[in-house]
Amino acid sequence: MTVMMFAVQRRRNAGTRSGVVSANMARTPEEPSCTPRLGEITRAPLVAANLRHLGHGHASAPRLFAYRAVVNRTARRLRTVTSVAAAAGCLVVLAGCGGGASHAVSTPGASIGTSTDQALPKAILDLPFTDSTGKTVHLSDYAGKTIVISDTMTLCQETCPLDTATVVQTARDEDKAGMKNVVYLSITVDPTRDTTPQIAAYRKLYSPAPSNWLMLTGSTSNVNTLWMFFGVWRQKTTDSGTAPKNWRTGKPLTYDISHSDEVFFLDQHGHERFILEGPPVTKESEIPKTVYTFMSASGHKNVLKPATTAWTESQAREVLRWVNQV
Repeated sequence: MTVMMFAVQRRRNAGTRSGVVSANMARTPEEPSCTPRLGEITRAPLVAANLRHLGHGHASAPRLFAYRAVVNRTARRLRTVTSVAAAAGCLVVLAGCGGGASHAVSTPGASIGTSTDQALPKAILDLPFTDSTGKTVHLSDYAGKTIVISDTMTLCQETCPLDTATVVQTARDEDKAGMKNVVYLSITVDPTRDTTPQIAAYRKLYSPAPSNWLMLTGSTSNVNTLWMFFGVWRQKTTDSGTAPKNWRTGKPLTYDISHSDEVFFLDQHGHERFILEGPPVTKESEIPKTVYTFMSASGHKNVLKPATTAWTESQAREVLRWVNQV
């Protein structure tokens, strides 16, 4: 198991946030570009500082850990404290007015994830992606809805299957509970291999899939732009061992993509409000058999022996209820 340290050099311009990531590892020529595509609307990649697991597809690829930037997390924590204090004050006022405060959901604690409040720029909301039917969709298409965004890869063997399975189970359970104003978007970090047929086959494995859960892919440029904005770290790597085969096509895989694991919650006004990090607690029965068979020994261990810091479906649903009311 290899732990690789990342340094984040932040540059600040008037009215902008941007960042440059440097790592003590060699980058391959085919590595996904981390160059901001939209200049002033990008923000610093949230890497380096807080220990988190990275997901990747090959069993023999180096096990990496993600690090969120101290400066970013500190700023977020300060915003969280301020938000919690403000929310508490609002609850007191509502209680004093006798206005149904008992139904309010308080901000989920820092032990669950990170609270924030950042409006997504129009350029990000209008990025075009493609769903499993070939339809072009944009985040802006879901204005007025709560949006849950998770980074994923259909050929991941370690953590993505846990993330996706838990997001899908959350969608199913919340739909049964009557929460209809939510859309769940699992967006690839590997657009080259996650073609429309590939994500369609992956979604079919969850049949009957929730109607409000979409698998999305897109151009390399648009995918990189999206994940640069959200601070999802990605790096293309090679496999020195025996390459696994694509569970759909049977073709040997020639590379892997290491990446951080996050789930982002956007409110109905297009603001990023909460982030869950790392793989969750997931039941084997929630993962499609084809996917579970494709997973590596490390992936199976993540299911059978989840980390003590792993988030749960109940926590994701708690976050949803809070975001849905703000």
